[in-house]
Amino acid sequence: MHIRTMYDVGMALKRGREADGVTQQLADKSCVSRNWIAKVETGKGSFDMYKVLQTFVALNMPLSVDFLDEDGESQGH
Repeated sequence: MHIRTMYDVGMALKRGREADGVTQQLADKSCVSRNWIAKVETGKGSFDMYKVLQTFVALNMPLSVDFLDEDGESQGH
């Protein structure tokens, strides 16, 4: 999934959470509230990247960055 906006971050988080079938357990494991997860998933409010990273780690969803050339193609870094 390409993440270009904060909404994309929320959608990725939601897909991972639904695939695992967890909400409260994810909140506990990530040290965030269920309310925070809901806000991120719907793109409401701002959130700090540290918490986002903690939550993806709790879902065993590694994040990566692709370096793109001028045509939008991956450079393979």
